[in-house]
Amino acid sequence: FILVNGTKMSSSKGVGSSAEEIAALLPPELLRFLMLRTQPRTVINFAPNYETTTRLFRDYDTLINKYSKSPELTEELMPLFYAQVGDEVKTFQPFDFSTLISLLQVPRLNIQDEVVQRSPQPLNEYDQQIINQRIAAAQLWLQDYADEEEKLVLYLEQVPEKANDFNAEQVAYLQKLMENLQNIPNWEAEELQTIIFSTTKELGIQQPIAFKALYLSFLNKEKGPKAGGLLSYLEKYFVISRLQDVVALNAGKEKLEVS
Repeated sequence: FILVNGTKMSSSKGVGSSAEEIAALLPPELLRFLMLRTQPRTVINFAPNYETTTRLFRDYDTLINKYSKSPELTEELMPLFYAQVGDEVKTFQPFDFSTLISLLQVPRLNIQDEVVQRSPQPLNEYDQQIINQRIAAAQLWLQDYADEEEKLVLYLEQVPEKANDFNAEQVAYLQKLMENLQNIPNWEAEELQTIIFSTTKELGIQQPIAFKALYLSFLNKEKGPKAGGLLSYLEKYFVISRLQDVVALNAGKEKLEVS
């Protein structure tokens, strides 16, 4: 049987709604996959938090990709096969579920256009069907399951109030990051992530200290989604402008000597 947040998933009074909610949240194939990939007679404890939910979609997509490259039903792929509603595995172009969750929270962003832009290949009709299904699931997850700390609140109109108390090391990092971002060839998550990391090494600053300043500059909190992905959701000119504003706000602090 399945435990939802440690409670037995059944039709019994008091927990029936949990079963219905999980079934409403997960597409049919994902719910079957959750159940079938676990060893028989083993309790499945599914907590619909961010990590567990996004990992389930990611694991399913990993098998879809493997089957797309080599359509042979190995033992590893059997849960994928039996999770299908029909009698065959219908492949599609996966789009990361955690990215959908983030994109849905970016103001003034057209989610459908953004998905098309970020997909490596043109979407066919079935790809689009899966995307629509996952957008609905992501919206439901945000509405019913996301903690406040997991929600993405971007400060677009003004510099967050917590971004005015950085030390010299953090200011130097944001200044150097701004310079490095000016010349980035492609404004894409992976390249941005590389620049974000390489700038910490360039200055010899500890990553937690640097990333704290970066997240506070856009989210007003110390942690958030993958930083490269976060910046990729925003226009380059806005990111550069925000970093300039934050550096100016913290001006007058002792400059960090960079060798």
